[in-house]
Amino acid sequence: MIKNLHLNRGFTLIELLVVIAVVGVLSSVVLSQLNSARLKGSDAGKKSNLRNLATRAVFFYEANNESYNAICNDGKFQEIYIAAGANGNCTNWAAGYKVRTQLTQQNVFGNGSGIDWLCVDQTTIIKTLDVDPGNGAINCP
Repeated sequence: MIKNLHLNRGFTLIELLVVIAVVGVLSSVVLSQLNSARLKGSDAGKKSNLRNLATRAVFFYEANNESYNAICNDGKFQEIYIAAGANGNCTNWAAGYKVRTQLTQQNVFGNGSGIDWLCVDQTTIIKTLDVDPGNGAINCP
């Protein structure tokens, strides 16, 4: 007579819970990395838009008798700086202009460094700043 062998072919509850926990930890690590990449992409877009602003400013300067006067009111210029997230952060005089925008990913200079900013002026050099360059001057510090 052959004994009826009962073989347990399933997973135990503990094994299933361990697998679920491991999958949860791995997914949280991956999602945090995706969020960081999204923020970096947003800031890269802002930097690209500021580069476009600098190019547009050169055309504006040449078309307006070597003056930046009212560049902040130029339709195409406004379009680009709104896309860069700099709406309302434009200062201009005849001699120059300054556009600043806040970075999405803050503390680029290390933890506790504060809110970081991108700034471009008539030099066409984009600067990353640790503090808000403010509305006053037309030059990025």
